[in-house]
Parts: sequence; structure tokens; C-alpha cells
Amino acid sequence: MAIYAYAQLYRTLADEGTQKSMLNEMHTRQGLYDTICYWEYEALDAHLARSI
Repeated sequence: MAIYAYAQLYRTLADEGTQKSMLNEMHTRQGLYDTICYWEYEALDAHLARSI
């Protein structure tokens, strides 16, 4: 699936010169952070830094 998405992106970039028409299909940074539970890792990192 990821390769297909990259192929679409590169085709759009070649045809249009920008990814602007694909913005609604792209993951936001907030969406990524929610998916990977970023804030839990950030809290763990802060905890570990304090314990050293």
C-alpha cells in the first residue's frame, strides 16, 4: 500500500509540480503522533532524562 501511495505522489508531483491536490490524503503531524502514541514516548524520555 505504501508503495502505491508513493507512486501516486510522484505521479502527481511530475504532472502538477506540487503535492497540493493530495493534501487531503496526507497524514498530519498530529495524526502521526496520535497513531504512534508519541506523547507517551516523550513522557518516558523526560522521565528517563530526570532519572540520570
